[in-house]
Amino acid sequence: MEQIKDSAEKPKRPLIISIICILNFISLPFYFAMLTNPETKAALEKDYGSAYVPTAFVLAAFSTVAIMGLWRMKRWGVCVFTAAGIIGLLYDLFYIASDKTPTNLLSYLFEILFITIIIAHYKKMT
Repeated sequence: MEQIKDSAEKPKRPLIISIICILNFISLPFYFAMLTNPETKAALEKDYGSAYVPTAFVLAAFSTVAIMGLWRMKRWGVCVFTAAGIIGLLYDLFYIASDKTPTNLLSYLFEILFITIIIAHYKKMT
């Protein structure tokens, strides 16, 4: 009886949230692979400093946890995704200010768009 009650209370995931989650589920393993590849890691550390790779790895780990929360329509997933996204954007902006750009403008726009969409669906989550 309680199982029926729990499933009835579970909010339906909007298609756009599903798409954002799937895109992140697909891209995150490649991102982790890039960060752990010795040659890529050495190049990133040479170009952006020794703190870039560990910081990017931690932010990617938080993003992975956030995506799991978003998939389950949990409000904490929105909070973690937003925090990781904003910290990541600010961290990368530091490199733009120092005339080093590890990513491109399009990725920033997508991150801002994803955060905006996810925040707009916050009230639908539990």
